[in-house]
Amino acid sequence: MTSVSNLTRAALSIGSTVNGATTTYTFTFIAQSPLTDGDRMYIKVPDSITAPVSPTCAGISKLASSLTCNTLNKELFITLSFSSGSTLDAGEEFSFSITNFINPTSTKPTSALTFQAQDSTGSLINDSPSSLSVSVTTDTAASVATASVSNENKDASQSTALYLNITTVHQIPLNGAIIITYPVEVAPFDSSVTAITCSLNIASSPTCTHNSATRTITISNIVTTTPLVAGSQVEITLNEMKNPSTASSTNSFRIITYEVSSGVFYAIDSVTSGLTIASNCNYPCKTCSGTNSSDCLSCLNDATGTTLLLQTSTTSGVSTTTCVSSCDTDYVNINNVCQPCLEN
Repeated sequence: MTSVSNLTRAALSIGSTVNGATTTYTFTFIAQSPLTDGDRMYIKVPDSITAPVSPTCAGISKLASSLTCNTLNKELFITLSFSSGSTLDAGEEFSFSITNFINPTSTKPTSALTFQAQDSTGSLINDSPSSLSVSVTTDTAASVATASVSNENKDASQSTALYLNITTVHQIPLNGAIIITYPVEVAPFDSSVTAITCSLNIASSPTCTHNSATRTITISNIVTTTPLVAGSQVEITLNEMKNPSTASSTNSFRIITYEVSSGVFYAIDSVTSGLTIASNCNYPCKTCSGTNSSDCLSCLNDATGTTLLLQTSTTSGVSTTTCVSSCDTDYVNINNVCQPCLEN
């Protein structure tokens, strides 16, 4: 080796862009110096990427299909063997893949990887300039291990506490956050509020901020001393929420955990489906028949707190009982039930 020059290309593509996924990384390089069989590529990954303990390395372009590679902590050494002849001319592109990397656990871009072309003794052939900075960025949160939601009471359109539980797959770092997106059928009982009364089993003084435009509740101040370890059960209570107005299942709540860095939120784990609630009956029924959610057996109050009255009507021989603010003509209120007037 007579001089040290720089690599002119370094590129990386990842097989899966899901946080924490075990996947294959494919590397592509162009060296300014000729390379020969037995030379090697040196790769060092940042702490947020887990290097494979037992990697399988395969040549893709200009290289033999099977390559020898070894890992030492965060460093990988890939011994080059060329598919046509024993040398590769300067300026030629070559690529190879390495299995069993584990992606970073959040969508925050990693710091740059380090690349070098070395000879068989480890002496430097080509270095990687800062202009060839290569990092890994995932774009999909991992799925939480478990998730559930329930409402404390099931009276339609009435105030209730909501209980949301998740089991994390990855740790939530210091100053992390959780964002809940509630479905259109649900809202804080006072939809204009900017803060929600909430509690968490993992935090003594969480802050829950409400944004009505995005239907989100951002929970912060939850990890202040040590990171929350992977596999933790997170139990969230949101108070003074409003139940859906019908007995039909809502759309799903969404819950995403985040790493927060310099005010930017990077997703970690998420659940985006299967979290639904429903009321016992359609408003304004408090209780209803088992076959018809609008056939009332008892009534809720209206929005002003006025007691609604039960009234039964018959159409085409089918009787249905609804809740009304006042009895129809020819009916009289007896103990909050509209009874037909008796003929003289």
